Amino acid sequence: MTATDLIWRHSPDVAWTQSHDRVFLLNLGGPDELPSALEGSGSRIWLELNGKRSVAEVIEDLATSFDVDGAAIEDEVLEFVESLAVIGAVVPAGGAQSDRLP
Repeated sequence: MTATDLIWRHSPDVAWTQSHDRVFLLNLGGPDELPSALEGSGSRIWLELNGKRSVAEVIEDLATSFDVDGAAIEDEVLEFVESLAVIGAVVPAGGAQSDRLP
């Protein structure tokens, strides 16, 4: 299994809202947490991490939407998803394909 096979979902510890092309996140884990704003492709990736689609499928959709080669954006998308995981915004969706990081 590779990192692109993983399926991620929004953490239940994160409140979020969408306004136009922005997504605003707030980790509810503690009183010192600050809100984050995602724009452009970041907000698009957030919306596609729905617990049903693999990172590879998200990359494919982005590549089609932005008319770029998926291989050209794969590393950046993986880094972004990893950064969301590090701050606790996304968690593995569960099941055989997504129960752990590679």
